[in-house]
Amino acid sequence: MISNGVVQKTLILGGILLLLITAMIVPVSASSENYLVFYMVGSDLESGEDHLASMNLNDLVNNLDPEITDILVIYGGADQTGWDNGLSITNLDLLKKDLEDGIVGSDEDPQTPTEYVLIRISDVDISSPGALSEGLQYAESYSADNDLASANRYLLFWNHGGGYEGFGANELFDTWMSVDDLQTGLAASKPYDIIIFDACQMASLEVADALDTHADFLLASEENVPGIGLNYVGIGKALSSDPAMTPEEVGKSIISAYVSGTNENRKTLSLVRLQKAKNVVASLDVLGTSLKDSLNNEDSLAALGDIYTTVQGYGRSDDGSRVASVDLYQFADLIYANTEDTTELHRAAGSLMTSLQDYVVAADHSTHFSAANGVSIAAPKEDFTKAIPQSIAFGRNGWYEYFSSYMSKTGTQSQPSASYKSGNTDSRTIVVHDDTETTWAFADYVYYTDSNYIIVGQTPLEEIYAPSEDGLWISVPTGEYEEPDWDGSWFVLRSDGKNADVLVSMTYAYSVVEDESVKDVYLIYGNITREINGKDITHPSVITAVVDMNAMKTNYLFVESVSEDGWYSRTNLWGDTKLLPGDVFTPLLEVYNEEEESISTVYSADSFTFGDDPAEDLVFTALDENNCYWVVELDDYLDDDAFYLEEPDFPDTGAAKSPILPAGMFFGLAAAFLLIKRR
Repeated sequence: MISNGVVQKTLILGGILLLLITAMIVPVSASSENYLVFYMVGSDLESGEDHLASMNLNDLVNNLDPEITDILVIYGGADQTGWDNGLSITNLDLLKKDLEDGIVGSDEDPQTPTEYVLIRISDVDISSPGALSEGLQYAESYSADNDLASANRYLLFWNHGGGYEGFGANELFDTWMSVDDLQTGLAASKPYDIIIFDACQMASLEVADALDTHADFLLASEENVPGIGLNYVGIGKALSSDPAMTPEEVGKSIISAYVSGTNENRKTLSLVRLQKAKNVVASLDVLGTSLKDSLNNEDSLAALGDIYTTVQGYGRSDDGSRVASVDLYQFADLIYANTEDTTELHRAAGSLMTSLQDYVVAADHSTHFSAANGVSIAAPKEDFTKAIPQSIAFGRNGWYEYFSSYMSKTGTQSQPSASYKSGNTDSRTIVVHDDTETTWAFADYVYYTDSNYIIVGQTPLEEIYAPSEDGLWISVPTGEYEEPDWDGSWFVLRSDGKNADVLVSMTYAYSVVEDESVKDVYLIYGNITREINGKDITHPSVITAVVDMNAMKTNYLFVESVSEDGWYSRTNLWGDTKLLPGDVFTPLLEVYNEEEESISTVYSADSFTFGDDPAEDLVFTALDENNCYWVVELDDYLDDDAFYLEEPDFPDTGAAKSPILPAGMFFGLAAAFLLIKRR
């Protein structure tokens, strides 16, 4: 006979066993491993025809495992339904429903905002620190309400960026957040594991220094970001493939997915340890102090000017003449390589390089760069002679003292000039007069046709260096260059022989090392006409050509639409930048006026239709040598002024006339851009 106590014990033990078995069979509602928060300022990127924000989000949700990752999207700042009144906030489940029509913000009726949002915060400017603070506070509440406290935390800023100038162009109010605004808005939030910028030029030390307490890592690009942005298929897979992946591993995976694949875009991406940012700033402070002291040395301006005109620049203007920032590691490395190893400046440069190596976790880039080591810093420009912006001052430390002193010494109104050595036109040496060495010197290749001097191409002049005797620098540029030796061969657009060659003007941008050989990168401006959705669309554009001068061959071409403000933008009408068979190109030709010693731009009367392999259409050929000349062009690094010296045999034929098609057809771009003096 079994007692009641035994029965009760058996029932209790049986119940416990049943609960344990049930727990093993029925999954418990567990928290996600990853929590990704978007802060998306839509602007023209979303309101344009491609709806790039919607496209990116669609790629993400189609590759995301909801069991592993939850997302919250805070969006606004675009002239589009659902984006045009403050902040709209949605999560993964609602976003999937909203995306059924392919567009975020509206559903079947494009004039009615979507119902698939968690909340709308009206009448705020998404590009303001207050709105950022409100949005991130909501993200914290969402995290607490959805058991995400232990999840890896990622914050992704999506839109236009400008490095030390800030982020987030709200097209509704024409507003923008400074780096200080970002810092203020982030103060309302707990730190994240990684702050990600899908925006141009945000991998600057100025940005990292401001945001260093708000995340463990920063993932961003030194260079501009293409219109299609980061690889959101890759991001979705990185956040879903392995729940055990650490944020650092996720960051490295995002870099790999972004940079791999097509090589037709200029791409950089890096992951840095924000807790190490202050160490880098401290090393920069020491280097700045040494550099300021070095300015008393008579060779220093020339040596530093040579470094600034050599170091890899980022955020290049459309005409190629200016850069917003430079690669910091390469800048330090160039100083280190050209200073005596017993000097304080040499040691300070080496110390900064060591700090940067500890700071950068991973960095990768496409092969369009001489360097992309993961962190940039503001480049000198003429505007800084008036005042150094607070955003690049680093608390007015040693670097600020150097930079402001350097700008006061170099940013003068004096203009560079050139002459033949000793005034003798039979000399084979060209002398550039510029004590600061902040001048690029080029040979412009000029072809005379139809009473016009068309600049078809250019190449950098080779400068002569001499040993320095000051005990600081190893060698210094002399300002002397060997005369160009051009045989009259250059690139033209050539089809399968059915049509005549079409001349283009190729502007030198920079050189890179690819497959252990040097490749030159050139910019070619003009109008692209392409059929899109049954309509011919024409827009001013720039073709980037990567050429192998040793093999006399074009490696590849890619195309981007030109912005109205004269700077490259991630807004690209031509999508993934590929030139397509059937694209029609009307070159914008640069015409040299020998009487005024100036350059103007006009459209060619000839257009060219690309074939199946556009890179095969830009061919190296011999021009009529009797009509080939060269002109030395001097371009001021700090602004866009240019100055010219003609070869001794340059003919004097009077003022050049313009080709048939006028530059006024250039689709509303500012006249100043049409008449720009390059670089």
